[in-house]
Amino acid sequence: MKELIKTPGKYIIELTGPFLKYRLSILKDGCPNASDYLIFQTDQESYSMYSEYHNLFHFVLMDKYRENYPISLKYEVFPDFKTEKEFLENIGKFYNSTTGNYYPSGSIYRFMFPYLMENDILNFCNICSGTILTNDCDRLKTMFESVPSGCFYAPDMGSDNHGIDTKLKFWREAIQPLFPQIKLESPDLRARDGYVRGYHFKNKEDMKLFYDIWNTATEQLFTIPEYRRQLSGCSGGMILEQEWVTGHLMNFFEHQLNYKFQYPEEITEVKRRKTMHHLGRPEDEIYMEVKQGWRPQFDYSDKSSISAFIKNNKQRLFEYYNSNMINCEVTDEYVYTRLL
Repeated sequence: MKELIKTPGKYIIELTGPFLKYRLSILKDGCPNASDYLIFQTDQESYSMYSEYHNLFHFVLMDKYRENYPISLKYEVFPDFKTEKEFLENIGKFYNSTTGNYYPSGSIYRFMFPYLMENDILNFCNICSGTILTNDCDRLKTMFESVPSGCFYAPDMGSDNHGIDTKLKFWREAIQPLFPQIKLESPDLRARDGYVRGYHFKNKEDMKLFYDIWNTATEQLFTIPEYRRQLSGCSGGMILEQEWVTGHLMNFFEHQLNYKFQYPEEITEVKRRKTMHHLGRPEDEIYMEVKQGWRPQFDYSDKSSISAFIKNNKQRLFEYYNSNMINCEVTDEYVYTRLL
């Protein structure tokens, strides 16, 4: 495992299973200089699949931090698929309404908090594994150094009106009695998109409080039938949607503990140049097309592997990435992307 190098901040990326090994290859090619700024959160099974990257990137195994949380182990589950083929053939049978399993997209990130606190890392952001990062470390350094202590940043999707009465009741009745040291209320609760969630905590005490509330709220959402049914929604029959929890917590800290909120564009652009760009990757999201009919401009006649899909869509993929301001190189097995 690559040594943890001290930097002004860290990008946290969660990777599990054989399919997302593809994204390690893309990151290795597109931003090798940025490796000191990256921490990959994974599990023991997945880590063993990524052996060729152990000396290139720093990994943290979430198993150690989840082992004392039986509710997480019961509800936030990962399949034991060993190969890309096995993943593609079985993922839809594993995550769906019949099994009651949904991929814990945003909530599982909380298990990085104990590790980060142990290593005095209070300035960091969780980013989607599909995010394309600059290879310019000076820009990364400048970005993290520009984030003031006591600041959060995430895409603002406007006021959260979806099930808001139930959410307010959840905070007021299920969570507030457990945390009398902070008022879990805000004059305006915002919906936050999840591809980047940035934090620069003032101190470990605040960070631990955020983590404790987040963890408790997640467990209560799973175990109280009323809230599990109404607030633990899923997207496309596969992904657990609880990202509103951290969005609301950002609001609570902003209004009760004097934290500031900034838009990610104000943080992630350095001298008018992006340090990151988020874009869905059609070539390794082919399993989602089955559920949602994503991206009809692509040929989905062969979804047996990433490489099979790429071979049938070379020109389409090239046009897709380049039209989104990404330098793109398409081979028979990979779509290499680099931030301009």
